[in-house]
Amino acid sequence: MSMRRGIQSTILMLSALAFAGVVSAETVDLTTVGSEGEVNGALFLQWDGQATGTGTIDSFVQIGNNTDTVQAYNTTENGTLDNGAPDNFNHELLLTDIPVVVIDGVEYREFILDVNQSGSDSFISLDEIQIFTSGTPNQSAETFTAGIIDLADSTLVYDLDAVEDSYILVDANLNSGSGSGDMLFYVPSSVFATGDEYVYLYSLFGVNENNNGGFEEWAITEGDVQVVVPEPSSLALLGLGLAAAGLRRRMKRA
Repeated sequence: MSMRRGIQSTILMLSALAFAGVVSAETVDLTTVGSEGEVNGALFLQWDGQATGTGTIDSFVQIGNNTDTVQAYNTTENGTLDNGAPDNFNHELLLTDIPVVVIDGVEYREFILDVNQSGSDSFISLDEIQIFTSGTPNQSAETFTAGIIDLADSTLVYDLDAVEDSYILVDANLNSGSGSGDMLFYVPSSVFATGDEYVYLYSLFGVNENNNGGFEEWAITEGDVQVVVPEPSSLALLGLGLAAAGLRRRMKRA
């Protein structure tokens, strides 16, 4: 089970943080070192996750089987979609568990993605991300309405496909092995309500570039570990000025 803890704040003094090659179209390509992109106000960064591993990151959902596509969200209910069984890697997540990172004066909630592929076919697509808040932990819903997972008592706060069908392309071979981390995902804090609410992260992999083995894993930093955001490839754009309007579209689901 994830331990309740206070918000971890990492203040990153990046006076001219800018994401060259910011993409708001269908594809964010993270298959080169240092690549980055943006979809609906959230940031995606290819990451050299050298400092992850047991005791450093807290995995809250493992997604895996050997089918072309895999999907799951964080819950202790075993066999829900493609989530794993061990509760230490698949469990409820409180908003207060998720680290806060300040980038260019904007607060974001930070998530880590580690992907795994077999052999030379190292590309995999992250085709859907849906983030919800809810008063009910550890649900077992497996049905969808209009493409949105039917979690009870939940509010949809982020949808990768809210504006258009988008996906993130990741290369598992840029970092070595399981547990090394491959991507940082930042969601504006402003889309979340306050309080000790539960957060669900649903994701789907393999539609545009097939899954071929291993498992995909979402995590947060553990304890006081500080994750350093990689320096952007260019400082040509000064200040992101990200409009989170697209993220403020909050859908209440019964």
